[in-house]
Amino acid sequence: MTDALRASSSNRERWSVRIYSDSTRLEDLTLDVWRKPTMTMRLLPREGHLALTTSASNHVFELTSPQGADGVCPDYSLRVLEASDVHVLLEMTCQVFEYRPNRFSGGVTYYLYDQPTGMMREIWRAGVSGKDDRLPFAEPRPALTRLDDGYQFDWTGVYPGSAPGENYELHNRFTRMQEGKDTILDCTNVAPGATSEPEDQSTCEGAILQRVGG
Repeated sequence: MTDALRASSSNRERWSVRIYSDSTRLEDLTLDVWRKPTMTMRLLPREGHLALTTSASNHVFELTSPQGADGVCPDYSLRVLEASDVHVLLEMTCQVFEYRPNRFSGGVTYYLYDQPTGMMREIWRAGVSGKDDRLPFAEPRPALTRLDDGYQFDWTGVYPGSAPGENYELHNRFTRMQEGKDTILDCTNVAPGATSEPEDQSTCEGAILQRVGG
């Protein structure tokens, strides 16, 4: 069934296939996230890298620690939430594990990959620290609005660990802009009333994955 979904001509059907870090078959670590033109995603768990390839680029990112090394996410999976010929919105699930006696960690992170800038940015994350804690998926799942020069990310939901009914809002705009000789994907909090002060722009402090190839 999974192989049939992976080979489907429907982008959305292929996005339903998760990639697991403990997979050993090459085909289980690779997924066409978009076709015509094709963008392919390949997980390299031995190195802890993720490669996104098009006819114009091959961008490789340091996603997590190499397989077998001490790290914060030894057992994980990836799923595409949405994509186009120039972007991917990716869900990374880190299974709860015991990193020290009676000390546990797990979490869910959402990343935005932008092909024109070759950048991958964290846009939402939450963690857990209990052995039997459920993974803290964003509810609702993140979604993006594409703009001419980037993306708009609007999310309203109950952040894991918050009091029931206590809604949390994110209104971040990701814009392609020149920085010296490079084009980057900049983030700005555009929530009503937000200023340029650091405390207002802290919603943009998510990690930017290091690009190690391409």
